[in-house]
Amino acid sequence: MPMNIMSDQVANRKTRPPASPYSGGEHMVAQATLAVGTANVAAGQLWGLIVLPPETLPVDLHFYNEELDSGTSVLAVSVGVLNTLETDLIAGSNCFTGKVIGVPGMQRADVPDMFFKAATWRQQANAPQIHQPIVIAAKVTVAANVAASGAVFITCQYRPTAFGL
Repeated sequence: MPMNIMSDQVANRKTRPPASPYSGGEHMVAQATLAVGTANVAAGQLWGLIVLPPETLPVDLHFYNEELDSGTSVLAVSVGVLNTLETDLIAGSNCFTGKVIGVPGMQRADVPDMFFKAATWRQQANAPQIHQPIVIAAKVTVAANVAASGAVFITCQYRPTAFGL
């Protein structure tokens, strides 16, 4: 199943400027907002959130959301790297897995070694390689009880891979 909804960045493949190899230790920030409709909170839906430039990797991620489940909040998502076929998240690339986001709030990546996991997920079929942009996406793992329209906002810190991975 291809991506169901995309932020403007993902739809137009707007990426941040290339990272300089001389910036190896510096963190850069990318942000995006995505409008989520009631049809987009069903299980299995993919949300394209943000595009990171080639030769970079995410190091931290904050995911903010408005109310997307007006019933007993059960809506849950996983956020990670989208495969190059744009059909699913790459196993082992998740920043967080199965977080309940039905009520307004913020989730932060709970994988302390997210940057280092790239050595593993880049070995998988259909994973973006070092010279390709990385699309960060969300996948609905548990559908909303009572779907509501709202927005999600993502802030992703990333760094060049010049001095590692």
